[in-house]
Amino acid sequence: MSEKQESMAKLLPDDVLTIILRCLAPHDLAMSRCVCKLWCTIIDTHRMLRVDLLPHSVGSIFINFHDLGLSEFFARPSTGPTISGNINYLPLTSIVRGHCNGLLLLYSHISRPGMKQFYVVNPATRQWVQLPPPPRPDIGIMHLDNLYLAFDPTLSSHFEVFQIPYVDVFRHRSELNPAIEGIEWPPSTCVLHVFSTRTRQWEERSFVREGEAAGSLAIIRRDFPNFLHNAVYCRGVLYVRCQTNFVMRISLSDGKYRIIKPPVQIERYEESNIYMGLSQKRVYCTFFDDPDIIYILDESYGKMEWVQKNAISCLVIHAFQQTDGPWTLQDITIMNILMRTDMTTVRQ
Repeated sequence: MSEKQESMAKLLPDDVLTIILRCLAPHDLAMSRCVCKLWCTIIDTHRMLRVDLLPHSVGSIFINFHDLGLSEFFARPSTGPTISGNINYLPLTSIVRGHCNGLLLLYSHISRPGMKQFYVVNPATRQWVQLPPPPRPDIGIMHLDNLYLAFDPTLSSHFEVFQIPYVDVFRHRSELNPAIEGIEWPPSTCVLHVFSTRTRQWEERSFVREGEAAGSLAIIRRDFPNFLHNAVYCRGVLYVRCQTNFVMRISLSDGKYRIIKPPVQIERYEESNIYMGLSQKRVYCTFFDDPDIIYILDESYGKMEWVQKNAISCLVIHAFQQTDGPWTLQDITIMNILMRTDMTTVRQ
């Protein structure tokens, strides 16, 4: 929003503006939070935005291909305003790494070997924040791209990014002291680096473990951390898929975390990985090699157990259904190539 438009938005008294905003539909109210800081403050202060009234249908999907340097965008047909998946307004070409409640976490390769630049982007408003470089890990801890986003627009306009440590699987086993190999992981007190838009910097935050560890370093190190870029955030809790398919359940409110063991059928998928998702405020997971079997996390009475739902093939159900018409693939890679070609032509 321009300065002139923002000034016009402030002409109405706050009480009148509050009455008007209360008349909006949930979807329009959520979009109104992005108009200006004043509207966002009024909506958040009066708790107008109810999560249970917001639409839960999937509107679009970002897809990463191994051979492409950009994330492609797959969108549902819409008669209303659409959001572009072409995030070409960042300083560097970036790839989507994660998401949370409308915000995207992206990264770019920079000139220094092994270093990456991270951004958090709101594709609806095209606003973005460049994160300072995350702290380097301790010796024996992997860095990778282990950053995860936590954001709840119904509670605050601020977001946080968590850096989750992984055990170094590249170090030769003979290089480590056997006593170190027997140390439990994660530790009883896990110190995480957290970036918050409140402070605009990385800070250390300690989380105390409740219950058992996932295992010893010797066991955890056997699992190459492939496909680890997966986490879900719900009601102040961050669920992160870690090595050997265990999940860290991190409670941000009380500074505690728990280890959730993988489904009991894990023996069938020793070389596979689970992938988590969120639906109707419940955490689900499935295996990459067998996506027809869905597990739901039962947290009642502190159980923290995966319960198998009915196994059913999604392909059979949806193979011949076209409920909303064909989806649209925005070929971001081709769009950027054509844009660079046009710019080169103009300069010539």
